[in-house]
Amino acid sequence: MRTLFKMVIVLFLSEIAHASDQWYCTDDQAFKNGSLMGICGVGTASTEGQARELAFVQSVNEFKAICKLSSDCNGKKFTVEPKRSTCFENTARNRTSFEKFTCHRLLVYSIQQ
Repeated sequence: MRTLFKMVIVLFLSEIAHASDQWYCTDDQAFKNGSLMGICGVGTASTEGQARELAFVQSVNEFKAICKLSSDCNGKKFTVEPKRSTCFENTARNRTSFEKFTCHRLLVYSIQQ
């Protein structure tokens, strides 16, 4: 039953992620539902690859910080399921060349009980 619930949550997030350009990671940063935790990372850099990597690292760092403070996560094993990654080129005139691309990255963590 728990596995089915996790699958429903993950599928629901996937549908939200693909519904439009406005998706979970552009509106929120994280969610926790039982043993599932979805964490979004944001990265901005001069290349899309660097921005994508920074977004991934930010998601991992955010998870570690939250997990360290949580009694039902700290010290437990977990699995990571990569989800949507979205990047765009910044067109605002006030952006520097180091801020050319921004990426949002969603990773879903399943904490083992």
